Amino acid sequence: MIASADVERIQVKLQALPALDAIRRILPYLHRTQACQGDNADSWALRFAGDWLAKPDEDRRMAALQEAERLNFAGVAGLLYAAIGWTRGSMVDPKVSEVPVPDGLSARAGVGAVLTAMAAETDMERRQTLADELLAELG
Repeated sequence: MIASADVERIQVKLQALPALDAIRRILPYLHRTQACQGDNADSWALRFAGDWLAKPDEDRRMAALQEAERLNFAGVAGLLYAAIGWTRGSMVDPKVSEVPVPDGLSARAGVGAVLTAMAAETDMERRQTLADELLAELG
C-alpha cells in the first residue's frame, strides 16, 4: 500500500506542471509499470504519447481524445489518451462545438493514469519503490 501522503504529493506535483511537462514526466514512470508491459492498450497508448510529445499536432491530439472516449476514459490507456486530448483546444470535437479545456484537466487525467498503473502493481514493495522514484523525479 502506498501512503496516502505520497499519493497526494504526486497529485499536487503533477497538477502544478504545464500539461505537456506533466505528460513528459509520467511517461518514464509508466514505462516501468506492469500495466504498460507487453503488447496491450496501455503500452500502445504509451508509444502514442511519446510520438505525440515529439510532434504535438492537432490531428493526433484529436485522435487521442477520440480514443480516450472509445475507452470510456478508463484504465491507463484511456486516461493517458485523455491527458493528451485535454492539453489544449476543445474538450470535444470542434465540429460539434468549442468547449475549452479547463486548466489542470490534462494533469488530472495524467494523475489518474499514474494511480491506475500504480494500483495494478501486484508487488506492494515495487509499488512503493515506483512511487518513490516518481516523487524523486518530480522533485
